[in-house]
Amino acid sequence: MALNVKATVEGRKVLCPICSSDVFLTKEFLVTSTWMQALDFEFFGREGIMLICKKCSHIQQFANKGAVSVEE
Repeated sequence: MALNVKATVEGRKVLCPICSSDVFLTKEFLVTSTWMQALDFEFFGREGIMLICKKCSHIQQFANKGAVSVEE
């Protein structure tokens, strides 16, 4: 988990839609589907990234980790 980061997607600054803060915590997660979970194939899922607002704790999830650029 990275602390106090700022993020961009396709060159646009990411802001919290609730409080307009631009400071986030990050956490990686695994994007899976129901059938992957049922067959125990979760390891075939791809990595996503969560941006957790430092101010209000609102969570934004991005299924494609590579689409989000993060800088500390």
